[in-house]
Amino acid sequence: MSSSPQRGSTSPLDVPSAHLINLEACARILSQRGDCVQINNLHVDAMVGHTIFGERKLQPVQISAVLPTPRGASMSSSARSDTVDGSTIHYGVMSKEIRRHVQQQQQDDLTEPMGLDRFAEQVAAVVQKTLAPPPSSSSKRAAAAADDDDDDYDRPFQLSFFLPKASAWGSGVRYHFFSCEPQRRLGSDAVFVPRNRSLQLENLRVHTIIGVNPPERKVRQPVVVNVWLDPLADAAAADGYDEVEQIVVKTIEGSAFETLEALSETIVANLFKLFVFAVAPGSTVRVVVEKPLAVLMADGPAVKIERRSVEPDELARRAWDECGRVCLRRIPMPYLPVDRPLSDYLTPTDAMSG
Repeated sequence: MSSSPQRGSTSPLDVPSAHLINLEACARILSQRGDCVQINNLHVDAMVGHTIFGERKLQPVQISAVLPTPRGASMSSSARSDTVDGSTIHYGVMSKEIRRHVQQQQQDDLTEPMGLDRFAEQVAAVVQKTLAPPPSSSSKRAAAAADDDDDDYDRPFQLSFFLPKASAWGSGVRYHFFSCEPQRRLGSDAVFVPRNRSLQLENLRVHTIIGVNPPERKVRQPVVVNVWLDPLADAAAADGYDEVEQIVVKTIEGSAFETLEALSETIVANLFKLFVFAVAPGSTVRVVVEKPLAVLMADGPAVKIERRSVEPDELARRAWDECGRVCLRRIPMPYLPVDRPLSDYLTPTDAMSG
């Protein structure tokens, strides 16, 4: 994981965005390409990340992909001929190539667990290679790309990696990976290339005191929280998903708010102070906090908020001031059992000039 910013460096509120876009912008880019092939939850076992106990061992990973068809193509040719031709993508071949690579990687590096982003980069390389046009069509493809003045990047695709056993309180951890290639026109350098790496914790279920009604002040009830660091400014920080989970859980367990709004902002503020500022400055945090038992005739009300640490809003600036403009880090693994206040798990690093 990346080291904390050192004394004398710029404030984490001033870290540049480095061409980062969020998942919504990724979806827009992919939708502009028209037809696409999707692979949903391709199951593999991989030595990636770590379990809830901090163990580095094989664990299940579900890989999903959104793969637009070749530039300017629809699937009409394939549909008319009822064959898998050049207007589409052979999802069977793609799935087999991904699985073959993961299996081979386990044989070669079984004793060397890798981080989420390194694993994603390797799978992305397999996808790019499999998507590459055959040599006979490469010159024709290049000419078509050069004539297209509307796009500055080519062959976008999106991958997600879901670890169902990596969360102690939720349904799993998901890592999003968006990739595209820069176009190089004659006599020009590579242009701006958007990218996205995002971390998502799904359906954390934690009990707390929450609500304005007198009975709600006496009994703990569940809240369900989904958390995104989208975009995640430092991809290496994705392996701190256990830290993110612990911060969210301990924040909720130690609270007694009346409103979801107050709880949501406190979760985001603590994530800024205890994770983002230290290891992933420049990231944006989004949370959805749901109270499933609050309305009898509905699945539950929810509050969604998003706060930026790039061009920061008031919450990020206040969080930086509240932590004394000092980055705080969690103590090393293992974190379980979580039976003490959140502050017991923290250690300050060098103060930063703000």
